[in-house]
Amino acid sequence: MGPGGSDRSVRERLGALWRRLPALTERTLVRFFNHRDTQTAAAISYYALLSMFPLAIVMVALTTLTLWSLGQDLVITPEQQQEQATAEAPLHARYQPG
Repeated sequence: MGPGGSDRSVRERLGALWRRLPALTERTLVRFFNHRDTQTAAAISYYALLSMFPLAIVMVALTTLTLWSLGQDLVITPEQQQEQATAEAPLHARYQPG
């Protein structure tokens, strides 16, 4: 069998597959609907959606708490600003040219 022989067998196999494709498609669809897979897929999607909403609420709450606690350290009150200014005043006076 030469190089031309293997091309012919590949073409024959592809041709056989192509001829069986409609029957395979029909059998697949019939089995899909007989096993009620559409109802199962809908149930999985429904429960996934219902489980995502509470998860999103928890994630937003945790993110808010985390950012709020981090933000408390970053907020400088007017009293803290004045304390910093008085603590830094002698340093500025020492290093000013003149």
